[in-house]
Amino acid sequence: GNRTGYIDDEIATFPRRSHPVTNTPEFQRIHQEVAGMHAYTSKEIASGAWKRSSPNQTVSTGINEYNTAASSGGTIDAAPPRSWSTFTGDGFTLQVPSDWRILGDQSSAMIAPQGGIGQQAGSTSSNLVYGILTDVYSPPAGTSQSQVFAALLDELSTGNRGLQPGPVQSICVGGRKAQSSQSVTPDANGGRGEHDWIVGVPTGNALRYFVFVAPEANFSAARPIFQKILDSIRIQ
Repeated sequence: GNRTGYIDDEIATFPRRSHPVTNTPEFQRIHQEVAGMHAYTSKEIASGAWKRSSPNQTVSTGINEYNTAASSGGTIDAAPPRSWSTFTGDGFTLQVPSDWRILGDQSSAMIAPQGGIGQQAGSTSSNLVYGILTDVYSPPAGTSQSQVFAALLDELSTGNRGLQPGPVQSICVGGRKAQSSQSVTPDANGGRGEHDWIVGVPTGNALRYFVFVAPEANFSAARPIFQKILDSIRIQ
């Protein structure tokens, strides 16, 4: 939802050129190629039409495309899972409850039970209420390896108003050194609060991160499920 701001911030970090190139034949070629592509509407995206045109083959048996329309009621199914399935992502695997669903792809995804993903008010964007999200964070040039996780927390705080990162702890994820922060967003969920357990695992020059999300009042009950998911993560 804040991609325009993020892009503007990223552009501001680029070195200024005294004689910038604003157009080339290559740019025109790419422009024409992209102009001929089909742009899906928000309704087509929500309905899964784009997946039927380009199937997602990165998700293992037992995990299906998440239906955001079915999760709009706001009731979260946080019952203990009866069985678990393997989700294979881009360079990692983890175990999730078999009845949880995925929104996204193998690199960037939200995985949640029924009711765990809703629509942001006045927007077609999805909002994780209960579940896990994962993505890759590439830090700004010049960021030292020891400061990458702190840079991630800063960016998440900027993109999620009210997020308050807790102390950083060193942990082990899949045999690798990692860091975590128990964070809160007091104003989320209509003032009821949200608990965000943020975990970052170094992968080359980037950081594969996982955020376990639950309403503040439900986090203690959700913690054993989140812990089992975390313990199952294997980085390839």
